[in-house]
Amino acid sequence: MLLGLAGLSAWLSLGGDFRWVAIGLLLGLYVVLFSLGIGVIRFGYFVRSFCRSRQPGAGVVLSFDDGPDPSGTEGLLEALSRHGIKAVFFPTGKKAEAHPELLQAIDQAGHLIGNHSYRHAWFTSLLAGKALEQELVKAQQVIEAATGKTPAFFRPPAGLTNPHFPKVLKKLGLVSVGWDVRAFDTRNKAETVVQRILSRVRTGSIVLLHEGCRDPASLRDMVDGLVTGIRSRGFAFTDLEEMTGLQAYQRPGRREAFARLSLAEAWRRASQGGKKSRLPRCLGLWLASTAGGRKAILEKADLSAFRERPSKRFLAGVGLILVSYVLGWPMVGLFTALAAYFQNPGLLIGGPLSYGFSHLVFLGGMVLAGRDSLRYLERFSRWSLRLLFQRLTAQDAAKALGADSA
Repeated sequence: MLLGLAGLSAWLSLGGDFRWVAIGLLLGLYVVLFSLGIGVIRFGYFVRSFCRSRQPGAGVVLSFDDGPDPSGTEGLLEALSRHGIKAVFFPTGKKAEAHPELLQAIDQAGHLIGNHSYRHAWFTSLLAGKALEQELVKAQQVIEAATGKTPAFFRPPAGLTNPHFPKVLKKLGLVSVGWDVRAFDTRNKAETVVQRILSRVRTGSIVLLHEGCRDPASLRDMVDGLVTGIRSRGFAFTDLEEMTGLQAYQRPGRREAFARLSLAEAWRRASQGGKKSRLPRCLGLWLASTAGGRKAILEKADLSAFRERPSKRFLAGVGLILVSYVLGWPMVGLFTALAAYFQNPGLLIGGPLSYGFSHLVFLGGMVLAGRDSLRYLERFSRWSLRLLFQRLTAQDAAKALGADSA
């Protein structure tokens, strides 16, 4: 939408060939942003994914995709056990269905299991609506059948997403998890993988690895080299639950308990408690059934994020946004005044040029500050909702939904 507004402004402000140059630049920028949104999970264009912890002193998480593998999973579990590491596994539903005993072994060893779709097909990122939901639900069902647990973590196949993912993930109660370190271990030698990961790992990293892409002995040697190297650099290991502060598995019946209520249904339930305070109870029940309300209650949202020091990226983005407002209408007025003062109509072109350029500066600021801005806005809105619940006797609503046992 912002690109569309910028394009319209450029069209109205500029003349001749300059219009087409500006439109071409904006279209090129849109293609770049759209491509990054699809292919770079850390960009968070379509789906916000947890890719790294920024908490000081956070440990490193090892994650393994595309298993289980009958020739390598048991050896991998032995290597992880020997080093005392709890990893997170994102198996495909199809392989897990063929080898449920390996999935059970992963679970019994204390590792976490997430959803990685059922087929892990190349076209998964093109699915939408019911087709996408069924792909993820089928994988959930396979994992539930083998372990009795319903994953709350999801990793998009190949890290590719589209605009339909957020709605489906929210409906299924899934949180997207990405990574910040990878070494393309499916096509590189073990030594190369270890070297690349050790050169890029940092505090709070999530390392992406795969099962079934090399022989068992090579996989064990690679894990041994990684663990030894990461620890020698002063980093500790942790699990995804501790890193994110989220539960890896959904509570039994959670989806049913948190089903979205209509206002009519919320009013009916609120009326069962008597006429006194019926309206506050109705609002509390309805808000508690929304996605934002659920998270505010379960996570006990607060404003701790605002006590953290803003990142340089965020500050630079805010600075550019402020500069863009100075380059907008104030500069149009300034160039108009200069043209009148010096009686030089040619100076008027400076206004539209500056106004058009201000949109590009604004977009640059949004790219830099957008992710942190959304995080701050999300935290503030959840905190506000939690306070609102308290005022609307939301304790009753939370109990009715089973949220107070979280």
